[in-house]
Amino acid sequence: MKNNLIGDVEDRLVRYLSETYPGRVHDKHICDGEELVFPPDIGLFQDTGFQGYHPAGVHIYQPKKKPKGKELTPEEKAENTIISSIRILIEHIPTTSFDFPLCMPSCIRHDYLSIGLLCNVPQLL
Repeated sequence: MKNNLIGDVEDRLVRYLSETYPGRVHDKHICDGEELVFPPDIGLFQDTGFQGYHPAGVHIYQPKKKPKGKELTPEEKAENTIISSIRILIEHIPTTSFDFPLCMPSCIRHDYLSIGLLCNVPQLL
């Protein structure tokens, strides 16, 4: 079982928690089905499980996958490190959010879309 979570890095708050889905359901498919609406011009830090998910008006930051039979360039590795250092802040929000433990029994695995570090993000609709 898993849920998708959207967290606000600035306020350290969970802004959205999806319904609980079976583990075999693809992360991007969950987002497509939930029809999320984002404020314009925010940064969305997402892991590679959301490959191809690009809502309109949103800046996507996603680690680059290693090309088959090749290596990432030093620049791509450095960019991945920066993206990962921001995403880890989102991954820690559920452990620091006061209300989040209330939904933990149904939340076994989480996949993270992360609202950008430098964005002033209002409550999601």
